[in-house]
Amino acid sequence: MKTFSLCCLWAFATLAERIPDLQPIVYVDLVRYSGFWYEIARLPNSFETNCVQSTAEYTLKNEKIEVLNRCSKANGFKKSAKGIIRIENAPHNSQLKVNFVPRWLRWTGLGWGDYWIIELDNDYQYAVVSEPNREYLWILSRTPFMKKETYDSLIKKLENMHFRLSHLIVSGEIVSKS
Repeated sequence: MKTFSLCCLWAFATLAERIPDLQPIVYVDLVRYSGFWYEIARLPNSFETNCVQSTAEYTLKNEKIEVLNRCSKANGFKKSAKGIIRIENAPHNSQLKVNFVPRWLRWTGLGWGDYWIIELDNDYQYAVVSEPNREYLWILSRTPFMKKETYDSLIKKLENMHFRLSHLIVSGEIVSKS
């Protein structure tokens, strides 16, 4: 009986602490999403180490999406990476996979990573991108700055989505009302 009680207690504690699955938004118009985005904030990741400003440019080409990421470092060094994106949940277009390995190596299946759009402004002026495990996170904007009210609202939503934001790196400018 004691073992049964301990198992029930463990099962209850596990269920009580379970974080709900992350969900991509319902729909993305990829034509409107295409174009230039500035990174406002991100969780640390190995491929953006020491980047002080990063941008991404998405281009639709022959039913494919190409991406060009650029990073500027404090020492003036700039680097870029070209990738390709495929849609995983058409026609919703919010659950994507991105790959930055060289084209000749893609046939192996290596290098594909989740790219889920989890928040998007109605006017496509800001977006939040992550993946199911919440290890990666980017807050993007069409401009290199974001209003503090908008940023604070996004942070609150992300906290409610169970993101751990204590290590969030702010790389864009957060501006108060003018």
